[in-house]
Amino acid sequence: MPERPNLYSEEDSFSADDRKVGIYRLTCGEKFKLNEEELKALAKGVITAERDYLTKINTLIAKAVTFNTWKIPYADVRMDHVPEIRFESLFDLHEGFVRGKVTELVETKKKAQSDEKIRLLEQVKEKLRAQPDYLSILRQLVREEMTIDEAIRQTQDRGIIIKGI
Repeated sequence: MPERPNLYSEEDSFSADDRKVGIYRLTCGEKFKLNEEELKALAKGVITAERDYLTKINTLIAKAVTFNTWKIPYADVRMDHVPEIRFESLFDLHEGFVRGKVTELVETKKKAQSDEKIRLLEQVKEKLRAQPDYLSILRQLVREEMTIDEAIRQTQDRGIIIKGI
């Protein structure tokens, strides 16, 4: 999740700690945050609330979703990489004809390594293109441009978007 995801407005932001947790509870239509102490006091009957406020809470709870970023698949790409400095150290050991052969071998290995990076990058791009755009789906969901059921269907029912809190 980006620090400023622009879900409800451009002022929205998530702290580094929130982003590490990776689970977000949001409401469709409007941003609403309940104060935990106030909610406990309401439940215990210590304070009273207007009927309209309670109706609003019930309505928003019905439109609440949980967005779990840990369920989003990611492209895991690993590659053996030989740093340039390692190639250069091979030249110090050889002279003459053998040095020429080492130069050819190093150039071949550099080219192969570069080609492998390009191939892996294309593989990652293809995997990302095949996945839904989760952030766009979430933006549409909280702006009520899409239903919760449609968002769940578009995320392939992987548990990324869940109804309720």
